[in-house]
Amino acid sequence: MSATITVMQNTVRLFGAMLLCLNWTPAMADACKDLEATTTPALFSNQRRHDRQLEATGRIPQPGNSVILIGDSLLHKWRRPPAEYFNFALGGDRTQSILWRLQHADERLKNHPFKTIVILIGTNNIPRNQPCAVIAGIYEVVKVASGMWPKAKIVLMSIPNRIDHRANEPARAEVNEAIRAMASKNRLTFFDTDKVLACGDPAVCDQYVPDGLHISRAGYKRIKEGLETIISGRH
Repeated sequence: MSATITVMQNTVRLFGAMLLCLNWTPAMADACKDLEATTTPALFSNQRRHDRQLEATGRIPQPGNSVILIGDSLLHKWRRPPAEYFNFALGGDRTQSILWRLQHADERLKNHPFKTIVILIGTNNIPRNQPCAVIAGIYEVVKVASGMWPKAKIVLMSIPNRIDHRANEPARAEVNEAIRAMASKNRLTFFDTDKVLACGDPAVCDQYVPDGLHISRAGYKRIKEGLETIISGRH
């Protein structure tokens, strides 16, 4: 693929994202070198992860499932979500692997009448990709999910604090600012995960398990309460 075509494609992707997020200019596309990586559907090369993703892509919702969870381990590790939730999240996922799994999902999943889509993705991209590329990847996930279930409400969650990776905090803050803007400009529902999982001292926060990344049972209880408020219309 020629450099000119690549820049043109990146411009189109970033232009779509900038309309949904911040006041970027199309000229920023050339500087966003990771854009293709985060917005192109792809599985992991690692065989074990590859097999897990193939298995997860074949999951089928039950008739009573009205909410789909799309994301990485931060949702995948929610062991007992409400019965009406269908957990399509998978540990280790990044924007590009979620795009692949949505693209190759079982037709019964694609045709399921979900009423609410909950999206939490990006924490695994932040250490590896530029913030502009992470934002564009999240935009692509939102676009694909809304296209699959056009009648569903979309709840877009901000990326939670990572006590284990404090050096990435400026990037996380930039991405979360864009997520909030994306939700506001497109009538999506923004879920402020930092507010819901607020801690006094992050090092001993009850809302996280000791690894400083994953959410504890107490944290999921808060997330459940926040989502119930949104889904019930009390938001």
